[in-house]
Formats: sequence, structure tokens, C-alpha cells
Amino acid sequence: MVAAIAVVIRKEAEVHSYQQTTADARQRGLTPIPFKFDYSKKLKRSQPGGEYVQLERRLKGTLADRLTVSELRLGRQEGQVSGFMPVVATRYERQAAREYKAFRLQFEGRARVNDVEGYQFAFTARLKRIRSNRAD
Repeated sequence: MVAAIAVVIRKEAEVHSYQQTTADARQRGLTPIPFKFDYSKKLKRSQPGGEYVQLERRLKGTLADRLTVSELRLGRQEGQVSGFMPVVATRYERQAAREYKAFRLQFEGRARVNDVEGYQFAFTARLKRIRSNRAD
């Protein structure tokens, strides 16, 4: 019994890796930005047009979680990344707060992506309930 429980726990905690290559990005018409990350096996991976990768988790056909990696063009900026990125992030946060019902900022701060300084924020929100015809 203990062994069975351990197998279930290990299976539930399983992690997959995703690596975006330059060749894959070019083939799909995206700007080549190589990156990689690990994600829970509970998330289903897809590559919709115009996005590098999208991860989703559905519960009984209803979207529960989504992570999308897409290109963001900021244009030419002056100064240090640590100075202008919080300002840019605040603009996007305010836009998301207007677009999504029950917007709630979860975290915000500096990040390192492939040894390059960056900035990130995450939020939760309520989406309109749309039933999926797929059997998830």
C-alpha cells in the first residue's frame, strides 16, 4: 500500500522540460529566442500560432490554469533594465486589470532568463466560463 501511494505521489509530482530552439522558432515564423523551463506534467503543452508555447490545465472541461510564452516588443528604451522594466510591467498590469474580471496581482519582480536580466509578473483572474467540446 505504501509503495502504491509513493508511486502515485511521484507520478503526480513528475516534471517535464521544454526547450525552445532557434530552429523551431524560425520554422514557426517567430523571432529566434532560445529558452527552456520545467513544468508540471499536469499541464498540457501546445504551440498555437504566434506563441512560443502554451501550457494549460483543464478541470472537467473548464480552464483552470494557463501559461503562455510569447514575444513582447518594447521598442527602444533608455536606461537600465532594472529601471524601465517595472514601469513597463505596471502598464501591462493596469491593462490586464481593466480586461480581466477579479484581476489580482500574484507577484512581480526581477528575473533571469538564460542569464539575461529580465522582469516578470503573474496574476490570477476570472474568465468567462466557456465549455470545451473536447474530452479533457
